Amino acid sequence: MKRATRLSALLLAAALAAACSDDVQDVYSGYPAFFRFSPVTSAPQLYTAVSNPGQFCTVTFQNGQYYIFTDAAGTSTSWRVTAQQQYGQPVCISGFIVGTPAVMDMSGRFPLTAYDLVCPHCDETAAITRPVVFDSETQMACPRCGSTYDLNNGGMPVGGPATRTLYRYHVAYSQGTQTLVIQN
Repeated sequence: MKRATRLSALLLAAALAAACSDDVQDVYSGYPAFFRFSPVTSAPQLYTAVSNPGQFCTVTFQNGQYYIFTDAAGTSTSWRVTAQQQYGQPVCISGFIVGTPAVMDMSGRFPLTAYDLVCPHCDETAAITRPVVFDSETQMACPRCGSTYDLNNGGMPVGGPATRTLYRYHVAYSQGTQTLVIQN
């Protein structure tokens, strides 16, 4: 009987040790992020991305004077930064990916998501902030390392050497004020 108890305790301890790991990833990145934009309807690519499941767009910044919104088809809209927007300068690594996955979450909704445009594999292994590009409507690819990421599945890597998801940020969109806010 004592032997069976010791064996059970040993197996339980082994199971607990195997279950605990330092490799746990938080859903949201710890990197600082900020972007506020209004009116969302003035950038068709962004408005489509926040309003339609399965649609995404990138947000990049040019010389601190323009926001550039680009969809998966390569169509872009430039928005000249206003004096008021100068007070809330964007904070990110390489830009943002904003959109609504085509796959419902556990609550049966299509949650708006925002990711950093940087390839996390290149950022973490080589300290290179290479932006990812659209590989399809719902996948991003890194031209440097060849990793691909699924935007419908939390930015999970689906190809290449990457083992970590895209850096994800908190995002909110108000239809009433047509304001999008990304932050961490």
